[in-house]
Formats: sequence, structure tokens, C-alpha cells
Amino acid sequence: MEMQIKLDGQSVTSTMDVKSKIKALSSLRKFPMVNEKKIHLDSLKLFNRLIIFAQRDMTVETSLQYELTPFPLSLFSNKDQKMNKANKADFSNTSLKALTDPLDLTNQPCCTLVIDGGWLVYMVKWEQRQTWQEIANSYLSYVQYLGRCSQKIIVVFDGYSRSPKDHDHIRRTKNSCCNLQIRPDMSNWTPRAKFLDNTHNKSELIHLLSSTFRKHHITVEQCDNDADTSIVREALAAASDGSVEVRAEDADVLVMLVHHSSDSHHPLFLTTSNGSYDVRKIKESLSETQKSYLLFCHAFTGCDTVSAIAGHGKTTLFITTFRAEEKKRQEAQKAEKAKQRAEKKPQKQKKVAEKPKKKIVKGKRAIFTAPEESSESEDDDGTMCLFCRESYSVIGEGWIKCTVCRLWAHDGCAGVDEEDVNFICDFCA
Repeated sequence: MEMQIKLDGQSVTSTMDVKSKIKALSSLRKFPMVNEKKIHLDSLKLFNRLIIFAQRDMTVETSLQYELTPFPLSLFSNKDQKMNKANKADFSNTSLKALTDPLDLTNQPCCTLVIDGGWLVYMVKWEQRQTWQEIANSYLSYVQYLGRCSQKIIVVFDGYSRSPKDHDHIRRTKNSCCNLQIRPDMSNWTPRAKFLDNTHNKSELIHLLSSTFRKHHITVEQCDNDADTSIVREALAAASDGSVEVRAEDADVLVMLVHHSSDSHHPLFLTTSNGSYDVRKIKESLSETQKSYLLFCHAFTGCDTVSAIAGHGKTTLFITTFRAEEKKRQEAQKAEKAKQRAEKKPQKQKKVAEKPKKKIVKGKRAIFTAPEESSESEDDDGTMCLFCRESYSVIGEGWIKCTVCRLWAHDGCAGVDEEDVNFICDFCA
């Protein structure tokens, strides 16, 4: 309105101050500061909210109670709009690998070697001007060296047509490279890193490697998408007949091996750049609660098809979950133990004719004296045993008081001797 008043009576050729000009919502900062923190602001979302607020009977609080972003920031990154990437390597190192020491398998050969093809592709260095067959032979020599002591070698390659790791593949792509056709007699003129950034080129290389490996009696499995589950399936199947070594760096493989392995399998080892780890020893180091929640926590807190939760790491959530369940389990065990103690104690018949013994408290132990002539009722004290719920006047034995909850219990129910003074019941321990 103020701007309109300034324009009244002015000609079409007149000018006005820059400060008085209309500003579009797009001129707003995309990352304004709120409570000393930068937040992502979508001007189009803000404009839509303002229109809804103007057309409907809504308050500003109702209209702006959700984030002004095109996607939930708790699940997607505002930098590249891809799913939040979980720190799987840190979870694997701190929660699993740290439970055992790395092993040296030099003098402990395994019957079967299972190799992650996605890891293998990046492990061999090759130069430009080499023919593709020479490059394939370099990979073959490396695989034969790794399996020199194994009776069988299995290589499992990823499929890149459609993969659950599409977000990771796009994020890793740094250098663009055109699609290339590969023939064994052709020379390579593209840098290795640039060539492997293109999924089509990587698939072409895998086809060449597969045919080369098969000619030398190496088993090859090429998956339609991600190879992690196939690697674990091949390793567990081979572990039914003999020991198995898995060569991979992926934390998903280790988590699935720990979860699915059993005592019926032969020894299973995962070899990474930091050493070899015994899968059975890792599983034995976990509690029953940790074993049952391992796969769920790993998948829920971020994996190939699930976004990581912003501000909540995999390790923290895993520890919090199993500690809460462990606490519930311990409390249930204590209650069951107290119940069993109460049921094992023989119940004596009530003495109706006898007068109740007088209880004299000395310190934290009750001592019973002979009955006195009194007209008081049988349950004049009213004190009940916290285990068997019988009155002290019914069972003729010593009593002791818990130093924490201040409740009384029979010596037999509490499992203490007459000489004991300091006592803490199972409910307070």
C-alpha cells in the first residue's frame, strides 16, 4: 500500500528508489539462519503455504509447522538430494570387528575363497595403452594369487543395470566418460578412474573378466543388481563342506555373515585390508539380545535401500536398543527368581491359639521373644514378608530388613543366615 501511494501522480517514465522495488521470493536466501543454525528454505514451498494461508481459515502456526523443504531433511541430504549415507564402516569396526583380534591366515588355508567382484575391480592397477586382454590377464593373476592355497575360487560380480546402490553410484561419479565398447585386442586409452566411473563401461569389463576367469576354471556368478546377498549365500553354502574365506570390504557382508552363520558351519573368515576376522568368534562375543537385533538395527539405521537418520548413528542406536532390552530381561529374571524362592519355601500352618510373639528390633535384625499375656489380636504388628507375603507371627523364624527399601523378609525367604546383618533384597539389587 505504501508503494502504491508513492506511485500515485507519477508518470510512467519516473523512477523510484531501489529499496522500494518489489522483490521476488526467489531472492530470499536459500539457507537462512534460525537459532544459529542454517536451514534449507524452498521459496516455492513458502509461496504455496502463503497462498493456502490467504485462501483458507488457517493460522500461521498451522501453515508453517512443517519444514519448508522439498524433501525431509532427516532422510535426505540438502547438498545432493540423495539419501543420507550411513557410516557402515564405523559400525562394523566398533561393534563387530573390535570384539576379536585380526588373524593371519597365511598358515591356515581355507577350502573355498569367495571374492567380492565389486572390490576386485578396484584392486588391480592398469595403465593406458594396454590391451583389454592384458588387463583381464592382470586380474586373473591377482585372483589366482589370492586363491593359491584354496581348492575352489568363487567370484561374485555386481550387476549395474538397476541396483539398490544407485544413490551411491551417482554420488561416487566424479568424472564423466562416454560409453566404450571393449574387445580383447583393443587398446585402452582412457584413465582407469574415469573409465570405472561409467557403469556401462564397468559392465563391459566385468563381461570380459567373467569369460577369462571361466576359461581357467574359476567359478563366476554375475548378479542382476547388488552382490552382497549372493556373496553371503555362496559363502554359507561352501561352509557346509569346509572352511571359507570371504574377501570383501563391505560392512553389509560382515553383518549378514554374523547373523546367518551357525555352529553347524565350518570356520568362516572375512578378510579386509585390516586383516582377517573369525565370524564365529564375533558372533560368540555378542549377547543373545545383540544377535537378535543386529540385522534389524543395521538395516533400519541406513543401508543400500534405507536412508540414514540424521543425527543418529548406527552404533549409538544399536547400543541403546540392546541395552534397553537387556535391562528388561534382567528385571524379568530377578522377578522370576524371587517367585521361585517363595514357592520353594514350605508353608506352616497358622497357630490360632498361640499369642503372637513380641518382636524386638535390634539394629537391622528382628529377634522374637516368648509370647506375653496380651489381649492384642494375632496380627498386631501387620508386617508382611516381601517374598512370601506371610505375617511375621505365622512362621517362627528370624527376620531381616532390606537396607534399601526398608521392608522385612524371613531369613529363609531371603536366603540369609542369622548372623547376617547387611541385606539388600533381589528387587533392590
